[in-house]
Amino acid sequence: MSSGMQEFLRVLVEKLGTQKQAAERTGIPYATLQRMIAGKSPITAERVGKIVRAEGLTEQDIQAAENARTAVFDGLSRKMTQRIMDERSVDVRDVGLTEASRSGMMDIPALATKAAAGDGSFMWGEEMGHAPFQFAEDWLRRSFGNINGLRMIQISGDSQLPDLSDGDWVAIDTAKNKLENGLAVIRLDDCLMIKRLQREGHFLQLMSRNPIYGPIVIDLSKEQERIQVIGKSVFTFKAV
Repeated sequence: MSSGMQEFLRVLVEKLGTQKQAAERTGIPYATLQRMIAGKSPITAERVGKIVRAEGLTEQDIQAAENARTAVFDGLSRKMTQRIMDERSVDVRDVGLTEASRSGMMDIPALATKAAAGDGSFMWGEEMGHAPFQFAEDWLRRSFGNINGLRMIQISGDSQLPDLSDGDWVAIDTAKNKLENGLAVIRLDDCLMIKRLQREGHFLQLMSRNPIYGPIVIDLSKEQERIQVIGKSVFTFKAV
């Protein structure tokens, strides 16, 4: 985590009073704000924007803050995990193009951060890389239609056994990011994990296939900011 970004955040928060007051005014959970300042949680553009807006700054101030934020972010990973949802309009051929694609084969970009099938892994804004697979482009389009939002992610842990094992790969569609029933890669607080979503009204259960892991219950009327669907699972690749 960039110490420059932490210092920039610390200056912004101090203008709002104490850290607890800043959390109340921005809507960012207090514990999350503390972890951001300590360098233990990603400092995303969205969160910085909330802080800037809470200060009631002028357009000139906001632009200056944005320029400073951008300058700091330029020193971080080029494609942050938190920005995946903003990139779904980019054709996968522009992101994962290889020589093989010229013969009708192509990559699906892979998220370098693993999705934990367990207690969750921290999101550190890793760059996208390449999964150890290539696919026939015509098969991808026949199977999934619009393939721009497809991403690959590797599984870590055992909470989805026997359906998913440590080392398996899952293809997710980041265009399918609503809080609806089904298997999905999600962000819960600052952790990335794969869970089966089961929604009843404003209550959402995050289910594990392995019975040793109990469900996590989220009250969306109070805690919706804690959770974000990165993408629904559309295909799995089992490790041999």
